[in-house]
Parts: sequence; structure tokens; C-alpha cells
Amino acid sequence: MKTFCASLLLSIAAASPIYALDLVQWGTAGDWVILQDPNKDNACLTQVSLSDGTLLRIGFEVKGKKGFLATFNPAWKDFKLDKKYPVGYALDDVAFEGEAHGKEVNGVPGVQVTYENVDFLVDLAEKKTMTFFFEGAEIQKVDLKGSEDAIKAMLACQAEQG
Repeated sequence: MKTFCASLLLSIAAASPIYALDLVQWGTAGDWVILQDPNKDNACLTQVSLSDGTLLRIGFEVKGKKGFLATFNPAWKDFKLDKKYPVGYALDDVAFEGEAHGKEVNGVPGVQVTYENVDFLVDLAEKKTMTFFFEGAEIQKVDLKGSEDAIKAMLACQAEQG
């Protein structure tokens, strides 16, 4: 697998849950919900809930600058809040390795990878599937159906924030 470039992957600051519970819905795009985080200067994100309980979030950590990709699933008990994990993501046939940090959403464990180059969003929007690997094993394959429209809507949300 390729290694995430330093500009693509950053350490995650803040030892807190991924988001406070006061996210504000901005809109929708298919099955995806576009949200604003008032705790992060109204930075925008998009999320989709899958039938197996997985929650996938894509968004901005810092308004229009640093981004993140986060995946949560109630069955992922091995991931602990604020711990670091070597993980891999494959977007279609392009694979990346990086460091993720344990996060939680409403008590559901998962991990978050942060990146600085927001062009990653454009690349992700053009892909059909995302596969998540932990300890060399595939643990989740996500159909990215609708992600292109969701990311466009999220970028429109972010543009409104200035």
C-alpha cells in the first residue's frame, strides 16, 4: 500500500469525541446528511449511516482547510478513544496507509484519519468504493454511492461559511 503523504495525513489534536451532540443539519444529498459543527466555527461535514450500523463521516476539521475521514461501527470494540492505530483505506484500487485515532460518536467506537490536502475530497468523490483495513484485514467495504453529490453539497455548505 502507498503511504499517505505528510501533507495528506496529520496527527489529530484534541482528546475529545469526534463531535459534540449539537451538530446542525444544513441539508441532504440522497442518503447523506450535510451538517455544520458550531463547535468548529461551523465547519461542514457529511455523513451516511449504513444498514450494518456503520457511520461514515467526511468533513472539515478546520473550516475549509484540514479534513477528515471517520468510520464508526458498534462491533469495533478494539478501537479505544484517543488511541493511535495503523490503518489502511483503499479508494477503489488506490490504497493508503496512515495513522488513525480512536474516536466515538454516541458511544460507538471508530477511527478518524485527518488530512491537510482538501483535494482528497475530490478524489474520494470520484470513487465507487472505500475499503477499510485494520491489522492487515479488511473490516469494512463501503459503497460510496451518492458521495459525489454529498461532497458537492458539503463544499457548498462550507462556501457559505466564508
